[in-house]
Amino acid sequence: MSLKTAVWTTAKLRLTDLQKDQRENINKVDPPKFSEAVDIFKTELEHDTTLKPQSKKYRLWCLGKLQKTWPELWALRLNEITPLACKEWSSKLVKGVACHYYNNTLGTLNQVLQVGIKAHKVNGGGILESPTAELEKKRITQKDLQLPEPSQFKELVANIRKRSGGWRPRDGDLVGFLAYSGLRIQSEAVWVIGEDIEWTRMEIIVRGE
Repeated sequence: MSLKTAVWTTAKLRLTDLQKDQRENINKVDPPKFSEAVDIFKTELEHDTTLKPQSKKYRLWCLGKLQKTWPELWALRLNEITPLACKEWSSKLVKGVACHYYNNTLGTLNQVLQVGIKAHKVNGGGILESPTAELEKKRITQKDLQLPEPSQFKELVANIRKRSGGWRPRDGDLVGFLAYSGLRIQSEAVWVIGEDIEWTRMEIIVRGE
């Protein structure tokens, strides 16, 4: 942008005035609401060719969990979302879901915020800091369990499938699935469907409740 002068002292004065005008204009641009950032996020997610359809569905699932646990967030502008509010939401969420589900929901929140911050900057707004900067993902730890030997476990499942003790073959399938996947039956396994299985990568997308 030209200051339209070759005189140094005049240029300094005009630059000061220009910077003042820019700061005033920035303050006039309201940051988007979180709901508006969500709409942009959904649009970008829909057109992201690097993600598989099931991965997109999982992001939307995490977005739904976010809205269910923090519905007031949708009405707030990005500059109204405080680090303290994020910490309070985080502390409640981590008590009710598995660590990996918590991490993915937090990651989705971060992605929406970054999309909104970028949109605000493009529209001429000022710099916004993410209110989730101090939140960290939870470490996923394995419990110290006393498990049967592989041969013993196979024998156990085989006995269940033989209707031993009133069990049925499908019960044996469930026991094997829970053991080999490590999923929780009430909050995770009950939500798994055929489309959640990535056969080529040998992975299962875990949704949670």
